Amino acid sequence: MEDRSDTKAITNAISLTQNLINIAPKLGGSYVIMGDLLMKKGKLEEARENYLKSIEFDKSVFEVWLAIVELDIKLNDMEALVKDAGMASEYFPNQSFFWYHLGYGNVLKKEYQEAIYALEEAKSLAFDNLELQKHILTLLGDSYNALKQYPDSEKSYEEVLKID
Repeated sequence: MEDRSDTKAITNAISLTQNLINIAPKLGGSYVIMGDLLMKKGKLEEARENYLKSIEFDKSVFEVWLAIVELDIKLNDMEALVKDAGMASEYFPNQSFFWYHLGYGNVLKKEYQEAIYALEEAKSLAFDNLELQKHILTLLGDSYNALKQYPDSEKSYEEVLKID
């Protein structure tokens, strides 16, 4: 739990960061700092807005995309998750994390064909991460099952059982 000095320090840091943003509004890093500070205050939507603003100026920071996707999940915004994970996978095509979350968002939206595409990509990239493989294969099985592609569904589920 934050004590008063921590709360005051964060509030002061937010104020200083806002001043920096006002002075140099095209400095993407300022929005990242603001997003981090707002996360500490529990203001998730505002934090996400700042992270999104930062990528308008610099799309190359992996950690910012990671924060955005994680916030989409925490805020239970599947539309944003699919959009943001999709964009992140364009900038970081070799990162299974973004492909997995693109697939996950599409499964929750019941867009199974899109989910399968993203999850197959995630599967090929996460070959050395067995924990992630289990989640990917389970969602693949569910997606194939929803599309009545039962042999593919069974194959995915069997692969999960082999891992665990």
